[in-house]
Amino acid sequence: MSKRTFNKRFFILSKRLFVVNKIKLLLFSISLLFSLSITLLTTGFYFGTKEEIIILPSTYLNCNKFTFSKLENKSNDNTNFKISKKSRPTITESFNYLNAISNVYIDYNLDFFINGNVEITSDNKSIKFASIELYYFNENDIDIIVNDTFNKQFKNMFNKDSLYEIISFNFTNSYKYGEMVKEEYISVDEVFNFDCNLYVSEIRNEFKYLNNSKIYFPFALLKKYLQKTSTSKINRQFIKNYKWYDLLKNAKNNEDITSFSLNFWVFKDDVNLFFNVISSSNEYEIGNNTFDVVTSFNDIINIFMIALIVFSIISILLTFILLIFVIMSIYLKEKKNIAILKTMGESNKNITKIFLTNISIVYIISAFITIILSIIIKYFINLYAHKFINSNLICVNFLNNNFKYNFIIMLLFISFYLIIKLIVDVSIYKQDFKNIGEILREE
Repeated sequence: MSKRTFNKRFFILSKRLFVVNKIKLLLFSISLLFSLSITLLTTGFYFGTKEEIIILPSTYLNCNKFTFSKLENKSNDNTNFKISKKSRPTITESFNYLNAISNVYIDYNLDFFINGNVEITSDNKSIKFASIELYYFNENDIDIIVNDTFNKQFKNMFNKDSLYEIISFNFTNSYKYGEMVKEEYISVDEVFNFDCNLYVSEIRNEFKYLNNSKIYFPFALLKKYLQKTSTSKINRQFIKNYKWYDLLKNAKNNEDITSFSLNFWVFKDDVNLFFNVISSSNEYEIGNNTFDVVTSFNDIINIFMIALIVFSIISILLTFILLIFVIMSIYLKEKKNIAILKTMGESNKNITKIFLTNISIVYIISAFITIILSIIIKYFINLYAHKFINSNLICVNFLNNNFKYNFIIMLLFISFYLIIKLIVDVSIYKQDFKNIGEILREE
């Protein structure tokens, strides 16, 4: 048979297959479009998350702030359990342990002084929606920093941004101090009080997960106040010259003024690496609130990612099953025409080519629509995800300037096509066309 004759018959039968079976091909096209879109978006979501999760902790101001506790492991004689008791390490042993890893600033935990009765005001209006954390850059820190959640609530309250506004603080807390005097225990109730007015020097855009309105108060400023401010009742009662910072240094673990940990800030860009290196110690416990939040969110993202992957696999399998159904349905319906072609000398390969051409056209159209639709969905996902959580973590990343990602996407589409071609080949090429006369007699 001449090539021209085959091309004419090829065109006629291909057109017939497409017109007569357009509903089936349309259903397959919709299923394919859905599967390709889900797979493409899942792949893009994986790429975007993988990139952003590394830099996510840096959105928090105190991502480099850690707590440092000493662990004393004791075995229970009656059981196999080990009991870990926390204690506050000394500054010296903390430096000996931490300095070998990174350049850090270590000091006592001052949370007692900001966790009592706190009054925060601006323009004589009380602010009750914010929590306070201590931050440290250097010994000259004198301004406060707020996060964007605080600024939004501040704007709703005062009709203006909080940047460069003055916020007033009053910290008050009571502390019971006692000593043995001539074999008699004497205690004194001392009241801590600190007033200050500070400027808001920066609004920090933080990742919005388990987040609330925060005011970051300068650690150095509070420390200087504690170092220069004497206690009144304690010094009079025991004839001492204690400053508040002296009480903090000399306090034991079970006293209210202290805690079971020190604070340290890492002066290093790669905080993630630092945390991974030191978090595995059995001798010391090192904690970081930012990493707890990010780890919690990352666990949720991983579960969501697994669910997406499973859903994508199921949709792909259903699409391939539908393809087999469509191919076999068309084949059974067109057995007469196939038998006629076979009697006229057409090979199984050429007959398979007719089916593959129709399916390929459907695939190319579906793939093109998938790319357009996925780009639109990608835009809105990235837009609203960034708007609501202030991070690019939840983002879809594909068809950008990254060659590796684009290559994987291209490989994904090619793999889809090769699997579809394989299904067509197995479904049609392997059919038994020997009893052609019997098929014609049946028709």
